[in-house]
Amino acid sequence: MAAAATVVLTVGTYGHQLVGYAVTVEQREKEEDAGAAEGKEKKDEKKLCQEDSVVLRPTFGLTPHEAPVKVVSASDQSVTGDFLASGGDDETIKVYNLRKKIEVGTLHQHTGTITTLNFFGHHMLSGSEDGSVCFWRTNDWEVMRVLKAHTGGVKGLAIHPSGKVALSFGILDHFLKMWDLHRGSHIHSTKLPFVPELLNWHPNGQQFVITYTKKSIVYNAKLEEIHEFEHESPPRSQLFYLGHLFVGHQNGAVSEWDISTGKRVSGWQLAGNPRIRGVVAFTLRGTNNKRLQCIATACSDGTITVWDAENDHRELARCNADVRVTCFAASSLA
Repeated sequence: MAAAATVVLTVGTYGHQLVGYAVTVEQREKEEDAGAAEGKEKKDEKKLCQEDSVVLRPTFGLTPHEAPVKVVSASDQSVTGDFLASGGDDETIKVYNLRKKIEVGTLHQHTGTITTLNFFGHHMLSGSEDGSVCFWRTNDWEVMRVLKAHTGGVKGLAIHPSGKVALSFGILDHFLKMWDLHRGSHIHSTKLPFVPELLNWHPNGQQFVITYTKKSIVYNAKLEEIHEFEHESPPRSQLFYLGHLFVGHQNGAVSEWDISTGKRVSGWQLAGNPRIRGVVAFTLRGTNNKRLQCIATACSDGTITVWDAENDHRELARCNADVRVTCFAASSLA
């Protein structure tokens, strides 16, 4: 993951809004004990030094939907450009250019709540409660294909890192389906024991994780089960970062898993036990091109927090957007 000078964190809300915060690294003065700095004792002496500090600042607020926002997704800036897409209960998809801070347009194709949005290459996939998956071309935002995917609606999609295939699962039909993204055709269906909550491919493309209310199951590309692990609280968001799976839970906990062993390796608890609505990851560029690996969480009470993903998960920055959060996305700007 390339380091970015600025990352934009966007939350969708029950109040039909999109609220964005810019995350940057700034140098700030810090008082330091002079004796400690020089390796000798100097009582009551202080000196000023510079240190990198992560800063969260509000950057935009929009009310683009006529109903609660259900999903928000950001494109890969290095491939597709600075696009942000949101979908809501109003059955529409809104597209924005984050760098220019303009609305690109509104996409009308679905006839149900938009449940999932995924960018890949110069395309975007959307899923809806109407049961369809739409293929969109991002250079002109024309719909290329409409697939009838799941009876009772599409709940989630996960695109393989190669961009060649995708997995989808439904709201009611218990099927996991694989799709050929080049041909826009169905490849395979597998009946699942329960309806999943979350689905993510590992960045290596060799495994994927299906997460249910109480457990996660790791599969290989042949749909063979590798590991299974249980959760103390229902998962609400998950992603792969730094080789591990990070899961945000309903009780305000974040757990970190090594899927090669199926073991929990770390985790932390947010103060007040707020319901986590989204977990994202990004790399910030600090002074002297120093890389800072970050995890960010957004909670239903409006709290957005940035954490150090490598050093004991210490809190780096926090703010409260004063909204009821439904979804979360991160966009890296060079």
